[in-house]
Amino acid sequence: MIFCNKSMLLKRISLATGLLVALGCLGGCSVSALSESTRSFSFSPASIFAWRTASVERVEERSDGDARGSRRNLPLIGDMHVVENAQVKRFTRHYASTGRRFTEQALARRRTYNKLLENIFDSYGLPTELVNVAFVESGYVNGARSGSGAVGMWQFTKATARKYGLMVNVFRDERKDFIKSTHAAARHFIYLYDLFDDWYLAIAAYNAGEGRVREAIKVAGTRDFFELAKTDLLRHETKEFVPKVLAATKISQSPRAYGFQLS
Repeated sequence: MIFCNKSMLLKRISLATGLLVALGCLGGCSVSALSESTRSFSFSPASIFAWRTASVERVEERSDGDARGSRRNLPLIGDMHVVENAQVKRFTRHYASTGRRFTEQALARRRTYNKLLENIFDSYGLPTELVNVAFVESGYVNGARSGSGAVGMWQFTKATARKYGLMVNVFRDERKDFIKSTHAAARHFIYLYDLFDDWYLAIAAYNAGEGRVREAIKVAGTRDFFELAKTDLLRHETKEFVPKVLAATKISQSPRAYGFQLS
């Protein structure tokens, strides 16, 4: 009897889909019909509910009558608080001054997607502040591509994208599909929060990888991100990534307070 985990299964389905698409093109069948029917299970409400519930067994169910939780009967992950420290203030000033043009463009793009993005994160019981990770990663540009080959609004590598069921092959790159990639990002955040039980560490791991953050915690003997950031155990990029996300959150919550006019 052969056993395989979910990641292996998704990879095999992705490979099988690519072969089916190739055969379908030769036979004149619809590429979109093949790809969508093969992968529809990944984003069905039933499968989302089952996957979401199973993955947050360590998180206590909220009992404060929160409308979001009662509406879906899904446990909610803890709120993400925005600290006010020197690093966060520094990047808040940067986005409101030197980086103002980038911020204006990113906020304009966010207005196009915001409700859809927040609704997706909300449907998983995730803090909607996490949408600001895409602000830092790409400025909400669907076609963004990094020098290391990460693609899309959420800057997924091929390996991470395929881990969460996104199709990445010569026919299609769903990292550029902002709806499907946002579902994948939400599932990735759940996975990272389950590992670290702390949003700042989860966001750091989104940038640096879970292994690097685990090792930093082990060596430093602390789970406080800002204490870890004082050491040489995290890359400079990761040390700045979390306060950038928090600064983007502050500005997106009150853009007019920072001089950004909304159309």
